[in-house]
Amino acid sequence: MFSFLNAADSDPWKTHYEEMAKKTVIRRLFKYLPVSVEMQRAVTLEEQAQIGESQDHPLVFDTSNVFDGEYQSETEHSKEILNTSTGEVTKD
Repeated sequence: MFSFLNAADSDPWKTHYEEMAKKTVIRRLFKYLPVSVEMQRAVTLEEQAQIGESQDHPLVFDTSNVFDGEYQSETEHSKEILNTSTGEVTKD
């Protein structure tokens, strides 16, 4: 049976206060640091997951750079082999 008393004892703010405080400060300062778009999206998604908010948001996933197309997996076509001494590329 789950004990709420044991859960409260394992709270990271009680067991690792300094580390959690550092994490909080870094996360708050992170908003002002120059970071990549990918990193900004990752942090936004993590924050939304922690508060139980939907992660399917148009501002997070910009679909203007997404394109449709056909592709062929590596197993569906022959492999290319490079001859390192001549530099010749041949099909398998």
